[in-house]
Formats: sequence, C-alpha cells, structure tokens
Amino acid sequence: MMGAEAPAGAATSAARGAATPAAKKGMLTLPSHSAAYSEGVRSLAALQPIAIVGEGACALVAIVRHRESGEVFALKRMARKKITGKHARRQTLDERFLMGDVSHPFIAQLHGTYKSQDYLYLLVEPCLGGALFERMKRLNTLPEDSARFYTACVVSALGHMHARNIIYRDCKPENLMLASNGYLKLIDFGLAKRLTGRTHTLCGTPEYLAPEMIMVRGHGKGVDWWALGVLLYEMCVGAAPWTLHPETHTPDFGLPPSALYKTILNPSFAPYFPARLSSELRGVVRGLLTWSSLNRLGCLTAGAADVRSHSFFAAEDWDALESQRRPAPFVPRLAHPSDTANFRSSESFEQQDDESFVQDSGWEGDQPDYEHSANAWDWDF
Repeated sequence: MMGAEAPAGAATSAARGAATPAAKKGMLTLPSHSAAYSEGVRSLAALQPIAIVGEGACALVAIVRHRESGEVFALKRMARKKITGKHARRQTLDERFLMGDVSHPFIAQLHGTYKSQDYLYLLVEPCLGGALFERMKRLNTLPEDSARFYTACVVSALGHMHARNIIYRDCKPENLMLASNGYLKLIDFGLAKRLTGRTHTLCGTPEYLAPEMIMVRGHGKGVDWWALGVLLYEMCVGAAPWTLHPETHTPDFGLPPSALYKTILNPSFAPYFPARLSSELRGVVRGLLTWSSLNRLGCLTAGAADVRSHSFFAAEDWDALESQRRPAPFVPRLAHPSDTANFRSSESFEQQDDESFVQDSGWEGDQPDYEHSANAWDWDF
C-alpha cells in the first residue's frame, strides 16, 4: 500500500518485480495504548491485523480492521531506529504532514498517526484492488482507453498537489493503487516535498527520473509530468522508452541506471511508438517527455490545465471522473471488505512486537516549523 523511500538508482526494472507487495497472513502485534490523531480510532489496540501486504527495509504495511465498527484501513509502520539523520527525519515529517494536507478522491486519505517507543504509524485509506503495476505486469499492455482513464486520475491528483505547491516525485505503477471501485489512488508520500522554487535532491526510480533531476541542476513540478509521460508510455507499450532496443524495440529490464540515464539525458532521443497507438497519445507523451522542463506539457502557464485540455483527453468528462460517476475499465474482485487476494500471498512471516508505548503528542500535534527550528528533530523523534 505504501512503500519505503527509494533513493535514485535503488530500483531498476528487473528489481521492481521482486519488490511487489506480498500479502502475509497472520497477526501483527500492536501497542495496547495509543494517543491518536484520528477521532475514529483512538488506540491501535482497537485494530485487528489481517495481513501484511507490503514490507521494505524501513517499513511494513498491513491491512487492519477496526474491531467495533468493522472499518478497514491500511496501517504503515516505520521503525524509528532506521529513521536517522536530518534528511530522513525531514522526509518522514514531510510524508506525515503533506499527506494530511491533501484531500482528493485519487489520493489515499490519511486517517490517523500514532507513535510508540520503537515505531511510527500512519493509518490510511485502504486500496484493496492491488497495485496498477500488478495489472500492467499481468496484461503486458493496457488498451488505450484504460490507459487514458488511469492517466486522467493521476493528472487530477497531481494538479491538486501542485496547486498546494507539493511535488510528488514518485509517480510509478507501484505507487498507484486500485480502489474497490477500480479508480486509482496515489499512495506513499515518502518523497513528496513542499516547495515554491526548485530543489536538488536526486531521488526516485531510475526509469522515471527527468533529465533535470539526474543532472542535479534543480527541479520542480516538471519532474511529476515527466514521470507521468513515462507511466503512460509504459502502460501502452509495456516498458519505459529507455529500455527498448533501438532496432528490435524489445525491452531490456536489466539495464543499469547509468545506461538509462545516458538515454534520458540525450535531448535528441525520440521514443518508439507502435503503429497501433493514436496520434493523440503520441502527442501527449511527447509533450510530457519534452526534454526541457521550460517547454514541457504541464510546466507552462496554465500548469495542469494544459494537460487536461490536451486532445488526448478530448472525450474525458472530468466532472464525471472526479465524482467517480464514470465506470472504471476494470473493477477488482473482492470477496469481502477486507479481502487481500489482490496481493501476492506468502504463507509465513515473523510476528512483530511493539509493547513499549510512549504516550505523548509529538507525532500527533500541530505541524512544527521544522525547516527552521533548531529543536525540530527532537520534537518528533
């Protein structure tokens, strides 16, 4: 549901398949006491663990059910001892506060935050349809109409974030989850950042990095539109454009980041488009993958409105989409409200204990000025 931070170069195409969330049936031990940010769930002890659906080096994600109401959530647990250094702490605070600052139908809603002596927790809206990545892997390529639907969901979400000066920086199919109605929701704000100018952090997944990020010359909202162009291309072609052989057009998912960057940094590179793809799709991909961010679709004066008005979306009813009245191209099968069948299953996992809980309001309180306060990191950790 929500992953851990991925520094640039950490995940190539070959590794991405191995990182697919796996549902682990069993119990996750939670603290018996908690001070909650959520009005609906005052204590983690009120939650019944159902299955672990994602696990990384610093965090795991479980599906949980509120014992009284039966409401289902996703619970992300982060090990505090692994969140070390000013940069990591800043990113953790960014994830918590930026996710709480947005409210959009295509962004997983943050319901609550908790902390114990050993862990930090985020209680989030569940997306039990699984990752878009799994559907793309299963089908290899998606019909253009389906790709348009999913892309429109992301355009709407990014526009909402950018209007609040938040950049996402991690747009990829692993972070796009299918809700029970088939609509997409963005998850994992681990690389998100609020800014009004430019920033210089190199982060993300190599296939989706924009040239200006790779060159570390400063980047802004344009990196999200570039990544969206890669996503749309991958949905319709089956691989990122930089992974295709120049003559056979077959993908090489084992290319190292250095080889990917060499192609991405070539301003003369022209993506290959199969003949079956429409001219409108080719046009919007070329616009989003414009090498210079100054001229990139989404980076001009009208911002996200320019993307929405592109001819590729001419038939899109944005009001129907954003009110979720339009039928989704695919609706996942769920046997019951807490069904985790859309995540790859694993039979065993080690039980996790977190019995020592510290009750204070540091993780749940108002957002501090952690950009400038000398004591900001002590405030939360």
